[in-house]
Amino acid sequence: MRDEESKSGVLRLAKSGKKGIFRLIFSRMLIIVVLMAMQVMLYLSALAWFEEYLPCYAVIQSLFVFGMAVYLFNSGFGYRGV
Repeated sequence: MRDEESKSGVLRLAKSGKKGIFRLIFSRMLIIVVLMAMQVMLYLSALAWFEEYLPCYAVIQSLFVFGMAVYLFNSGFGYRGV
């Protein structure tokens, strides 16, 4: 046994990963944050591209949200999800 293993009493099969910038770059959290930021940028650029249709888009979006809320409230789902 190595000195570290004998001190902790745990046999480790692999070394723990190094902490630092490499681990941050390839972490799942950073990938999720980058993908969400890209979605926000795509959404805002689409709004800027279709700026002249923005009032029509707002009305359609509001009607869709209202329709989905009415559908969900009137659906037969109980508190157990059946």
